[in-house]
Amino acid sequence: ASDVGTKTGVLYAVQRFAGLIGPAAGAGILVFFNQQALIYVSIAILVMSVFPLLKVNDFPDKPAKKPLPLKVFFAKWRERKNFLSAGFFSIHGSAEGVLWPLFIFVVFKTIESVAIVPVIISITAIAFSYFAGYFQRTARDRAIVFGAALIALVWIARMVVDAELFLFVSVFLVSTFSILVTIPLSSDIFSRGKKIDPLNTSTFMNVANMLAKAILYGILALFVNVFGVGFVVAVVSLTAIIAVHYIYLLMKGHQMEPAK
Repeated sequence: ASDVGTKTGVLYAVQRFAGLIGPAAGAGILVFFNQQALIYVSIAILVMSVFPLLKVNDFPDKPAKKPLPLKVFFAKWRERKNFLSAGFFSIHGSAEGVLWPLFIFVVFKTIESVAIVPVIISITAIAFSYFAGYFQRTARDRAIVFGAALIALVWIARMVVDAELFLFVSVFLVSTFSILVTIPLSSDIFSRGKKIDPLNTSTFMNVANMLAKAILYGILALFVNVFGVGFVVAVVSLTAIIAVHYIYLLMKGHQMEPAK
């Protein structure tokens, strides 16, 4: 299990490093050329990314064993709390990745201000995600509760603090605290998925992510103040993660109590 956690941390760091290259290259094009050049280069890179896929042959895309029935797959509370948490955290992720950059753009009215956000996120993730992979399995749920609580506090601070510098400082804080949730949660999901059912694990991860986004944007479609409502929804989703994992910890602790 610890090996899965370490590999998840390394994978997350590599993904964030790759994500850092894009914003850095885009910022360079904007500085030395213009927005039209950035659009052309983006289209060219997107087209070029298709060619490696055409070279992939004989890739094993089906699991070796038959997928478990839905009732069997979610028979244990551990799977339920993992996928519920993944969905709730995707709501926060959409608010952080879409609404917050838009909010910064509304405040500063420049593309450059928005470009700073992914750079801060990527640098922070690269610095801390590798070490987060060393969380022991027994400490993962507590780390998730702690990280979700800290992120919720940052969202609340965003709604009450007016300092413009805090807009960017909060991105660093959320990116750092998110690692306390992302790495332990992903490690547990991957380790369980490899053990019981890889196909259903991948399928329900995608379902949780897409359903979460549908819930967030469906709620926002009902309101005019999308930023205020979106920030509140993010806090509620993080609170739900805390509740789910706290209940799981209570249940696990109760099961471990010796019989009298």
